[in-house]
Amino acid sequence: MGAIVDVLLLGKEDLFLLQKRYPEYVLTNMTNTSHFIQRYRLIIPGEDLDDAYYCFLLDNMIAMSSYNFRSRLDTDEKFTERMRKRAAVTLKRFMTDVKTD
Repeated sequence: MGAIVDVLLLGKEDLFLLQKRYPEYVLTNMTNTSHFIQRYRLIIPGEDLDDAYYCFLLDNMIAMSSYNFRSRLDTDEKFTERMRKRAAVTLKRFMTDVKTD
């Protein structure tokens, strides 16, 4: 197994989501400011960079904060189509949850 290495723009709530899903992650703050959103280098040892990671980002609505995700969208048409379908499912589920609240 390899490791996931990514650069993301995240808020504090997003960090909690990552910690919950990937408890062994290593995070380095690259911003060094007091802004609400910070730039982080994320390393997740023992994980491979596959659709499961990207689906996690989509499901938690932080995919566009990921450098890797945006780069794959720009370069891989099949990936873009898979993620577009996944995003539609996530959005539909989100809209259903909002209506029931």
